[in-house]
Amino acid sequence: MQTRNPPPPRRPPPPPPRSPEADPLKGSDLHPELHEEDEELFYSGGGGDEEWIRFRRPWNSWQRVLVLLLVLGAGAGAVAWFCYDWVQRQLDPPGEPVGEISVEIPSGSGVSDIARMLAERGVVANAVVARLAWRNSEIQAGEYVLAQNMSVDQALDVLNAGPAPAPFIKITIPEGLWLSEITERLLDGLDAFDPAELELAISSGAIRSAFQPEDVDSLEGLLFGETYHVDEASADDEAALVERMVQQFDLVATELGYDTLAETTIGLSPYEVITVASMVEEEAFRAEDRPKVARVIYNRINLGMPLGIDATVLYAIGERKTGITRSDLDVDSPYNTRKYRGIPPGPISSPGRQSLEAALYPADGDWLYFVLAERDGTLFFTDDYEEFLRVVDEARREGVF
Repeated sequence: MQTRNPPPPRRPPPPPPRSPEADPLKGSDLHPELHEEDEELFYSGGGGDEEWIRFRRPWNSWQRVLVLLLVLGAGAGAVAWFCYDWVQRQLDPPGEPVGEISVEIPSGSGVSDIARMLAERGVVANAVVARLAWRNSEIQAGEYVLAQNMSVDQALDVLNAGPAPAPFIKITIPEGLWLSEITERLLDGLDAFDPAELELAISSGAIRSAFQPEDVDSLEGLLFGETYHVDEASADDEAALVERMVQQFDLVATELGYDTLAETTIGLSPYEVITVASMVEEEAFRAEDRPKVARVIYNRINLGMPLGIDATVLYAIGERKTGITRSDLDVDSPYNTRKYRGIPPGPISSPGRQSLEAALYPADGDWLYFVLAERDGTLFFTDDYEEFLRVVDEARREGVF
């Protein structure tokens, strides 16, 4: 009996194609007809659907490079955003500036020194960032008032404005004061002033006005009344402040034209017109009345009449008061314009700008008399003596004076 070898096993035929309705993969992402460029179908044997295995093709080089670049770009963007945000917070930290800090920048300090100094005091957030931002800036030495938590730009604005002014004492000298009253004000306002030194500066004749006659040493009427700022270096220098006040007077008088117009338009010396201005300062309260008072004075001078200015009588007796007695009017002094004709020997107070201007540019009019007519300081002007007396009686009855 001949023995036969068993026939080799038959390879089963591939499964029949399924209809689209029966194929669960139809329309899915794994269907070979939809992804024939990316996938291949392999048969592993053994029968059944599970024997068919799909393999995705591996990425090629350009795809790998593209993904790598995308990853690196995202990382670089994140780092750049972090750096930008950090720099912005160093340039302008969150929150508002707080408090006040006095910082003294020594002479010769560079931008790096200043940035480090301010960072240590908490004015700016970062010395390096501030130094780079200020690299082209020129910052003066001196004392600055800054705040904590400032932005770099805010701090630079303060630095560019220059150092804070040195501490000073403010003293106000009103217009219309006698020289003795100005002296008292200066001594009261400046503790370091010595009375003897101040008196020497005022009366020695060493400090002079450009409008002061050679034979006059007194600075009465030649110290300009305004607010003066005295720094610490000059707080005990009496002569320096007196000279400033005289220089200010000369500046204002020159601006008004006293150096050229007094003799040509008024016919008096500049010093005499200043004396008239001092009487205007004492008699007129309102700006619009000052040129009229000046005209009354000039009209009386031209007619040879006594000026009759009560303020000159008070100056002569050295006392300020509201009423004048008969004994006051009898005082024997060239400043008593009730008794002596003409202009007094010199100013009776320090006139302000308005009075100086009124004396140099008087109003036009024939007035010879004036009197306080209203409580608000309004003056009544007339060239009729009887009318003058009538208004005087009315003002007294109404309690104006």
